[in-house]
Amino acid sequence: MKKLIFVMLAGLFATSVTAQETKTGWNFGALPAITFSTDQGFQYGALLNLFDYGDGSIYPEYYHRIYVEASTFTKGSSILRVMYDSDYLLKGIRYAVDLSYMPDFAFDFYGFNGFGSVYNSDWTNDKQDSPLYRSRLFYAMKRHLFRFKNDFIGSIGESNWHWNAGLSIQQFKPGVLDVAKFNKGKDPDDPKYLKEVPTLFEYYTGAGIISEEEADGGWITGVKGGISFDSRDQRACPMKGIW
Repeated sequence: MKKLIFVMLAGLFATSVTAQETKTGWNFGALPAITFSTDQGFQYGALLNLFDYGDGSIYPEYYHRIYVEASTFTKGSSILRVMYDSDYLLKGIRYAVDLSYMPDFAFDFYGFNGFGSVYNSDWTNDKQDSPLYRSRLFYAMKRHLFRFKNDFIGSIGESNWHWNAGLSIQQFKPGVLDVAKFNKGKDPDDPKYLKEVPTLFEYYTGAGIISEEEADGGWITGVKGGISFDSRDQRACPMKGIW
């Protein structure tokens, strides 16, 4: 998908509830962001980080952190996310939870082979007068994602080694690209008007490479476990260590 994106960091500000060098209580930082996509339209929203430093005795570490992100494109795609992490909610365990809903009406789809997938730029380049051109969104599909993720990290003795565990629940809802949504407000003579042509996702479903059951989406539950090494002196702004 051809995109023209402008990122405007319109402002970054942080405030503290005290005038002390060591921060205490709840502090926050916010960042508005605006982007533009040729097909998705304008994106507008904001990011917010909340930190609880308590009495400041562990600063620059924090007791609790809450991250909130909310943004949407004028054509409908959105990001709605809330994340929380803390070393103090569960004694001796670092816990992080992430709740997200991300409807995407032009999700990139290049096939199943990762970097080995064949990508033909002539099929999506509408700036060239080429008989091979199909659609700027030939490699796109609709995909709505709901995600609920939990991660747990605990120390192994007094060392820098940690055990890791996690549980995630995700719902995927794929679908065929809604060309009418992206053509809304455009005249058929507009060079950016998208023609109704089959996308790669439709070829995959039509050929049975993606089964009807898979094309309908569904729920996926994931469980993970492992070990990790973390020797950072602090997480907020580490000055030494390996992670």
